This record gives sequence, C-alpha cells and structure tokens, in this order.
Amino acid sequence: MNPESQVAAEPFIPSKPMAMLAGLLKAPASVAAAIAGDKGAPNTIALLLVFAGLFHAFFGFAVGLFGGWPVAGVAALKSAAIAYASLVICLPSLYVFSAVGGAYLSFRQTLMLGSAALAMVGILLIGLAPVAWLFSVSTASLPFMVVLTLMIWFTALMFAIRFTGELRAHEGFQRPGGITAWFIVYVLVSFQMTTCLRPILTRTEPGQGWITGQKQFFLAHFDSCFGYQK
Repeated sequence: MNPESQVAAEPFIPSKPMAMLAGLLKAPASVAAAIAGDKGAPNTIALLLVFAGLFHAFFGFAVGLFGGWPVAGVAALKSAAIAYASLVICLPSLYVFSAVGGAYLSFRQTLMLGSAALAMVGILLIGLAPVAWLFSVSTASLPFMVVLTLMIWFTALMFAIRFTGELRAHEGFQRPGGITAWFIVYVLVSFQMTTCLRPILTRTEPGQGWITGQKQFFLAHFDSCFGYQK
C-alpha cells in the first residue's frame, strides 16, 4: 500500500489543536472525513473559529502596517470581524446551497465545514503574511496594496475551495457543486463587509471613528482606492 495513502487515511484528531491545523494543511481529506461523518464536536468547531480569527487578525495587522502602527492594530480587529461576520451571514446560504446541490449537511456539519474553510483561508493568509508585510512597509501605493491583498486572499480562498472538494470521496457528498457555488456568495459578502468596516489600510478622516459609517457599494469603494493619494 502506498505510504502516502496511509498518512492521508489517518483520522482527524480534533482534541489536539496542532494536529487540527496539520490536518487542514497536510491531510485535508481526514478533516473532510470528520465533516462527512458528522464528528464535529463543539470544541472542534470553537478551536477552528479561534484559529481562523487569529490568523485573519495577524494578516490584517501585516497589511495594516501600510497606514502605520495604529492603523495596523485596528486592521487586525477589523479583519477578524470581517471573517466572522461574513461566515455568520453566509451560513444559512451554505446550508441551503449544499442541500440544493445534493450534499445534505446537518447544521453541525454546515458549521464545521464553514469553520474549517475559514481556518484554511487563515492558514494560507499566515503563510503569505510576510509578503504582505514587506510591501506594506515599503510602498506608498494604496492601489498596489489593494491588488496584492486581493490576490493573496483569492489564493487562500482557492485552497479552501479545493479543500471542500475532498468531500467528494465520501458518501452523500459526491455532488458538492452547491458548496462550490456558495463561495461566490461568500466573496460578495466579504467584499461588502470590508466596505462597511472601511477604511482598513488607511487612517479615518478627522472626526470619524473606526469606520466611515456611510453607505457604499464595494465596487465603488474599491474604485475610490485607486484614486487615493497617500
């Protein structure tokens, strides 16, 4: 038997935080098996969410250094808030999309899948955070930082989508098309949440709080970033 298949077949160990992260990174099939088997204990889901929040906050801090230390601290909090809020808003649609697509998830499975996908994105963001940090402290171009941040986030998201594809190997999950389509909803919600909590990379205008507070569509917000002069 192929040794690699033996490693991939090792069970997911939700009680050990480092084993949990290693499973997501090196053996996502084992995590998918735990989701398919409805073995998502509350402590497992909680740990996944904690790690996801920490990783997103760390990445937010790295890119936030573009605007200085005070901005970086706020960006860390906003990045975690965007990740959590987007997941909560999109959980009902994940449940519905998976059912319509032919993958019948329980609510616990839905929550664990969403938490695992968010943690997977966070792991990739951590890996690319040094790249984001380098450019955040060495360039004055906000348009470039916006493009770089989006490229990094989309790269991380692609791995999360690939992770959900591991569910295909398990009975009842051979048609995960609805789950894959759900990521489109998640992307749109994440963009709008980012717009709601703007600015992320720059200081707020004098007299304003941590967020702008004005209604704006995310495309208009991103467009305004390309006309920004630091």
